[in-house]
Amino acid sequence: MVSKTLLEQIIPRYGMVNRIDSDRGTHFTSKVLPVALLRIRTQPWSDLGLSPYEMMFGLPFLTTQHENATYEVGEISVKRYVNTIAKTLENLQLKGIIPQTTPLDFKIHNVHPGEWVLVKTWKEQSLTPQWEGPFQVLLTTEAAIRTKERGWIHASRIKGPVDEPKEWTITSEPGDTKLTLKRGLGGNELGRPKWSKKHTQDHT
Repeated sequence: MVSKTLLEQIIPRYGMVNRIDSDRGTHFTSKVLPVALLRIRTQPWSDLGLSPYEMMFGLPFLTTQHENATYEVGEISVKRYVNTIAKTLENLQLKGIIPQTTPLDFKIHNVHPGEWVLVKTWKEQSLTPQWEGPFQVLLTTEAAIRTKERGWIHASRIKGPVDEPKEWTITSEPGDTKLTLKRGLGGNELGRPKWSKKHTQDHT
């Protein structure tokens, strides 16, 4: 097929061929395409100094052979990691705002990852709370926030930031039938009553 094309289409029209370069056929394209895409995605752009990979994930492409740290152990480590990535992405978006603009060039809310917000209910009913939560914010954009329980929420349906939820502690004195409820800052997201260690020891 190639020889026939050369004899019938190329040589009679353009003259003798000095050299022929071949890509060995399109069936070899799929083998080299991932490597070519990797270079495009990880190569820093001259106008930004950043690669598309870094713009999306908030950190450079990992080329080290050493074992990377695991961030899925412990709530504090995960929270610190998410906040770092969110802050890095925000800074990277500001650097790339000239060649690629975001839907909004300003934020319509003042909430940051790690803070707590209330979410407005969809159906308003009398004598019932119109706001649910508080829920902790994981990620933010110019017009929305993301929580673990509700996913992405538009800024028009949130109120905050608000104080971290408080937990109830139940205490009682030995031989006393009265219970004392105290409310203070804690990590109990649902705000359920929690028996104090003193009360547990006195009644075991």
